[in-house]
Amino acid sequence: FVIYLLMQRPRMQAIAFHQNTVTSIHIGEKESLLYSGDADGAIAVWDLERIIADARSTPLFFFTNHDNPIISISSSFELDLYATASFKDCVIRRIATNKGILRIELPLIISSVKYQIYKIAFSARGYILIHMRSPFSQYK
Repeated sequence: FVIYLLMQRPRMQAIAFHQNTVTSIHIGEKESLLYSGDADGAIAVWDLERIIADARSTPLFFFTNHDNPIISISSSFELDLYATASFKDCVIRRIATNKGILRIELPLIISSVKYQIYKIAFSARGYILIHMRSPFSQYK
């Protein structure tokens, strides 16, 4: 993936670490962490300042937590939490320690309709919002 720096003198920083296609990235609002997830379900947590200074730097954490591609990543500095999601599950971890605290597994079936995760987000009040929809639904 590529980081394009707009401040100071504009330049591009190419990062080559994941073994498969990067499918989701997220930068925390109040932290200097960059999260990347790939098609193999692997997650990397990066020190953003360190990776900007040296594209060869390695992640703070790297692990495989999902069996499917990562489709969404969200974080909350205030709650010390970040979440990663594939179509079939969502995992919540502590930012400071990378310790897993909750796993939500899908598919969720409501009235015989199978739902998948498409997006996750944290609210300021401590809620995790999980956007789910049927893969067969159509937008109008």
